[in-house]
Amino acid sequence: MQINNTSFINQIITESDLSRLKIGQRLQVEILSNEGNQDEAIISLNGKLVKAKLEAQAQTGDRFWAAVKESGENGLILSRENVSNAALNGLSKEQIVLIMDRGTGFDPGVAKVLANFTDIKSNSTILQPLLKSKNPQIRNLVSLLSDILPDWSKLDGKNYTQLLKYFSALGLDDEKDLYARFSSKNTDLDSNLQSVKANILKIIQDQDNKLSKEEKSSLEAILDEITGQQLWIQSGIKKNAYSLLHLILQDQGRFYNCEIAVESARKGKRMDPEHSHIALQVETPNLGKVGADIMIYENKMQLCILHDEIDVLKPVIQEVQQDVFNNLNALGLQIERVSIKSFKDFPYFQEFLSGKHQSEVDIKG
Repeated sequence: MQINNTSFINQIITESDLSRLKIGQRLQVEILSNEGNQDEAIISLNGKLVKAKLEAQAQTGDRFWAAVKESGENGLILSRENVSNAALNGLSKEQIVLIMDRGTGFDPGVAKVLANFTDIKSNSTILQPLLKSKNPQIRNLVSLLSDILPDWSKLDGKNYTQLLKYFSALGLDDEKDLYARFSSKNTDLDSNLQSVKANILKIIQDQDNKLSKEEKSSLEAILDEITGQQLWIQSGIKKNAYSLLHLILQDQGRFYNCEIAVESARKGKRMDPEHSHIALQVETPNLGKVGADIMIYENKMQLCILHDEIDVLKPVIQEVQQDVFNNLNALGLQIERVSIKSFKDFPYFQEFLSGKHQSEVDIKG
């Protein structure tokens, strides 16, 4: 479906919470008055009158797309953007909704990365060409990955430093440094960047002609996964904050996917862990795919465990249930209810892990 006018876009924006405008959010504005000050105007945002400063001259009656540059103590500052119908025509209805929810640019490439991130593939398949490679730089990359991937045997529910190390080593916060490095001929910048993303970019830059088709495809797939994680770890622009996280866990040379979705009330610029909805799905060495749907309200928790074979999982849960209760109590959490369901009996669980969050739900009750 192609968009030939902005009526559908206006409908989407109408659903946005204007009291929670975020940096980078894009809105269609109409200039109602700019008398007395050329860079300040009274504008209409979805029928609401708002005073805003503009980083471009505009005349009364002008309608255009603008991005939020600042929203806070200094008021609302907007930057005019040239978003043509041609640009919108390159995006489907679903892609536009996805981009608007994340607060990113109107770009088919960005939309594709966002969508691909929620389409989980076997990480062992993605990594296989790199594990077999004889290329020295790729071998160094594999060594780095082996060092940062969380190990099943060392995960005990209390030590989360492995997870922090993992996301940091991917290079999620390196964009400014990466731009400086790859747009400069100063090789001294190399020593400052040792992340997975930096290593992949350097391998592709230095050895593009030496890489096999499989190696290049694997590197690009990992690069897209990291970029997708950068976009999905942001909380978006809706009423509630929402983030997706993907982990690769390793155990005796095998790799297992772990997916986490978190929706919470906003607490300033942070997520509110005391009022949140968490979905966790992990591939385990012995039980296969296991899910957990968790609702937290202040110090109370409701827990639903999901598995394809409930009868197989029940005795396992009974065996560890008291230890789990004790560990959660030590964290100040009281379990109100525990249930067990099959994945097919709880279809919303997979939707939630795929980015379809209930962004208008009042998590605070």
